[in-house]
Amino acid sequence: MPEQSQETEYADDEVICTLNASGVRRTFGMMTLLILGGLVVYLALAQPPATIGWQIFMIAFGLSVLWIAARLHYATGLVLSLTPTSLTTSDGRVVFNVADVESVARGFLAFKPSHGFAIKMKTRQPMGWAPGMWWSFGRSVGIGGVTAAGQGKSMAEILTLLVAQRDSDLSA
Repeated sequence: MPEQSQETEYADDEVICTLNASGVRRTFGMMTLLILGGLVVYLALAQPPATIGWQIFMIAFGLSVLWIAARLHYATGLVLSLTPTSLTTSDGRVVFNVADVESVARGFLAFKPSHGFAIKMKTRQPMGWAPGMWWSFGRSVGIGGVTAAGQGKSMAEILTLLVAQRDSDLSA
């Protein structure tokens, strides 16, 4: 009987795991931002502060929060897909390449998004942010936010295995 290998080989474009927003968390996040932004704009117009500078600041702040709510709505409609070579969004953006991953952190004290994980990269990544889904700054990438906890944990474990497999292949 032939010996079976424990390692699983994937095609380079095969989606191994996906991560999408939790409906409840997505709705709660958007409603919170819409209420905050709307309330600040309303207060700035209905009961203006003593100086015009504060009123302009309040309106700008409220509109900024409403803009972030719109970005959150768009970003949480996307799906993150992990392949053996990269993590991409459903609109085609490559968040990072697996070859550049140095380590994956899911621990309690890790600087990571809620229900997600943090990744330390070998090289600097382009800055990017999809509210509630992922962010990239320098050599750090955070995945998660309004995502489902189980999917985030699975993706982190699979990514950890891909990195370990890559490292063992390089040392062999």
